[in-house]
Amino acid sequence: MAFHPVPYTCIIRPARQLVHQFYSCNNGNDPINSKVSKDQPDTPMSEQTSNEMDTTPGIFSWNELMTRDAEASAEFYTALFGWTREDLDMGGLTYSMFKAGGRPVGGMIVLPPEAESMPVMWMGYVTVENLEASVEKAVKLGAEVLKGITAIPMGRFAIVADPQGAVIGLWQFAT
Repeated sequence: MAFHPVPYTCIIRPARQLVHQFYSCNNGNDPINSKVSKDQPDTPMSEQTSNEMDTTPGIFSWNELMTRDAEASAEFYTALFGWTREDLDMGGLTYSMFKAGGRPVGGMIVLPPEAESMPVMWMGYVTVENLEASVEKAVKLGAEVLKGITAIPMGRFAIVADPQGAVIGLWQFAT
């Protein structure tokens, strides 16, 4: 497979639009975290049971696929990795949970019609101890805040683009 460079603005502009449009279409709600327990363990991932999440700062704590075709995406990832899929009703919105060996490994949501021009992508969230301090530090290091700090039942998150334009979520679990 040959590598074909894509102009920077073709990548970052859609990613930024996706973040703004997706979260504004959903009123800032993060459908995955609204159904997960607020009681989070402070245990290494290898010692956790299937429904616990690792709260260690600095690790990727969640991955979320934003897609247009949930069936095709689920078929691909379940066949590729052997994951199972569990659909959750989020009050008019279906959120799919991917699991490996019964352990949640990521989520999937269908992009709303309002975001039809946005790219399909995976979003990774990294756990931080102090969200405000992490956002402030990211900005000082050259990041752009794409989605300010937003509270949901399980915790709070912000979305930033690093100085090269890569988009990442910062996540602080509720205490």
